[in-house]
Amino acid sequence: MAEPLSSLPVSPPAEPIPWPDQTQHIGFSPEPPVKTKIKSSQRLNDAVKRALNRVGRSWADAERGRTQLVSRARKQLTYLLRERPLDIVAAVALAGFLLGAALRLWRSHHD
Repeated sequence: MAEPLSSLPVSPPAEPIPWPDQTQHIGFSPEPPVKTKIKSSQRLNDAVKRALNRVGRSWADAERGRTQLVSRARKQLTYLLRERPLDIVAAVALAGFLLGAALRLWRSHHD
């Protein structure tokens, strides 16, 4: 029985990729670049600038996170006030009761 033929075309044998000659000029000088001496005060100034930049980015990220958190909390509270007002009243009453009990206990121990 004959083997089924592949639907893919038969590719010609692969040829190696021609690499450029190592002696060929490629547009830059083979000498290493000359290093310029940077004063330690300049390096310190650069380090301080980088540190301040990181602090500024971190502060901006924290500010953005706080803004998003407050926005979400405000939306959720608005939803609860509209949809479940009795739950809000019960939560405030419970918080008041617990605060009153805690103050009563504190006062009885500190009189």
